[in-house]
Amino acid sequence: MNLNPIVLVRYGEIGVKSNRVRVRLENLLTKNIQEALRRGGVLNYSISKTRGRILINVPKENLINTALMAARVFGVVSTSPAYSLNFSSINDIVIAAYELWRGKVNGRKFAVRVSRTGNHPFTSIDVAKRVGAVLYPFSNGVDLDNPEVELYVEIRDNYAFLFDEVIDGPGGLPLGSQGGKVLALVSGGFDSPVAYWLMSRRGALVDALFCSLAPPVDVIGLIRVIRYLYENWVFGYDPLIMIADCTQLVNAMRSSVNSHLMNTVFKKFLYRLAESIAVEGGYMGIVTGESLGQVSSQTLSNLYSASAGINVPIFRPLIGMDKDDIIKLAKRIGTYEESVKMIEPCSVFSRKPRTRSTPSRLDEELSRVINLLGVIKASIIKVKASELSSINERSLLSNWRINIMGTDAGGLGSCK
Repeated sequence: MNLNPIVLVRYGEIGVKSNRVRVRLENLLTKNIQEALRRGGVLNYSISKTRGRILINVPKENLINTALMAARVFGVVSTSPAYSLNFSSINDIVIAAYELWRGKVNGRKFAVRVSRTGNHPFTSIDVAKRVGAVLYPFSNGVDLDNPEVELYVEIRDNYAFLFDEVIDGPGGLPLGSQGGKVLALVSGGFDSPVAYWLMSRRGALVDALFCSLAPPVDVIGLIRVIRYLYENWVFGYDPLIMIADCTQLVNAMRSSVNSHLMNTVFKKFLYRLAESIAVEGGYMGIVTGESLGQVSSQTLSNLYSASAGINVPIFRPLIGMDKDDIIKLAKRIGTYEESVKMIEPCSVFSRKPRTRSTPSRLDEELSRVINLLGVIKASIIKVKASELSSINERSLLSNWRINIMGTDAGGLGSCK
């Protein structure tokens, strides 16, 4: 029986687009999958497409790794390491299932799930019954509701795909499908990396801006979080990471800004900084990790006041999520372990913070420190996400300005 190892890649909403858009998104998704495989060390493969599926032909020894890597690509709903069979009759499918799975069901309860596309002289139920019958003698019985093993046969025209594992992907749309980029305000804590991930999942190209308040310790935390996102999820783009030295801002706010409004004034300062960069860099919006009511600066009143006068869109993908929801998603993404180590220097601003403000009052307080906008902007250094793995953290701790901002940083330089 000629069974060929293959990875089934499933996508979701791409399939309901118009033909022209669907083909474009399929091609982009394929390109991003190819980058994921290259970075995952899978080089010997070929890709083909059929309606609703992308098929990756790989050697058997690379089957699992290929399925796992493809399941990390935005736009992929799920993958399965499978075997394909070019069949001529239902008997061919039954024999293939027998050869593949008689050991798999040994002493265990199982279920056979069959789906079918195309015209055939048999039904999906016919296939399920025949496959179940040849496997039954090796098993502990059939259990359709709570099986120990689920076996899948997906029939598409004259090909059958047999698999027993479905690996969930992130879903969404292919990275780069939105035709533009946005700038994410990232702190390295739980919320902003999740917001970054969610915007990427919808196809936006996302660069990051980090305001360092406790360098180099918080810079190291930021690097770890962004590096994880890039290495595990961002395929098809090499994000630009901007790191601003905001220590002067802390001192200026402590001496001149109303202590009860510091958190919200700081937020508006960051909006202004990001707005300036966005206008110059052609970004279509700012992304934040704010969740309504989570902290004092994220009340409806303070978000309204901080956003007033900002002339680029502010996207808040977490706005309706509870903290528990965000934590669960951070664990699903994998950023939780890095974010939990991240210090929270923003707490230096907290002093009986107010939950309400007005745009005019906030602008009045901001005017006391807005002169630092140019200074902070001039302090920004830029690094590509792909370069973060080459940064030596021990060296960074001993002399962060030389190793990050100077010529010894492997191409990193000050952005004036």
